Amino acid sequence: KWLDSYSHMKKKQIFYNSDLGLPFSSEGSKITDFTLNNVQKTYQYPIVKASGVVSIGVDVGSDLHVIIRERLKDEHNFWIRRLILACSVPSFSALRKLIQQWNPKIVVIDAHPEIHEVLSLKESFKQVYSSKFVHGQLKISVDKENKIISMDRTCILDGLKEEFDKEYSILPQAASYIDNGRYYSH
Repeated sequence: KWLDSYSHMKKKQIFYNSDLGLPFSSEGSKITDFTLNNVQKTYQYPIVKASGVVSIGVDVGSDLHVIIRERLKDEHNFWIRRLILACSVPSFSALRKLIQQWNPKIVVIDAHPEIHEVLSLKESFKQVYSSKFVHGQLKISVDKENKIISMDRTCILDGLKEEFDKEYSILPQAASYIDNGRYYSH
């Protein structure tokens, strides 16, 4: 595996992190404040009504950290994803209201530690999928029957970093202050 990963940074990082259990990240692979500040654009935030395809991501912690984005074409006719809303909600009932309000094409939520709450959401909304992190999995896989999206955390973060680097994903001005300054930490 080492020889196979030697010249491929993503495979090398997975080899170190998953197979050896050692920390490793390639040069420039981290999403930093500089990265996020660099993709700030001027637009109305928060968005009141989406004009593109909406997606929601939820990180489960002491609160539910919710990121709502829309995919739309910019003024140059390029596809971008822009932040509509980032917030923390205290309960799954508040999350249900956000899903009803925004009617996203997809919602991806950590399955753990609130397995029963996530199963209930999946039963209530056809577009809700739980996420499952699988070390070393280079591609995202979708189990439509069980509504599970499997991915490697490192690979998904690398893909997000690439979106920011190419400015395919954008943030509003002063994004570091969103959600009482917690947006950048999630």
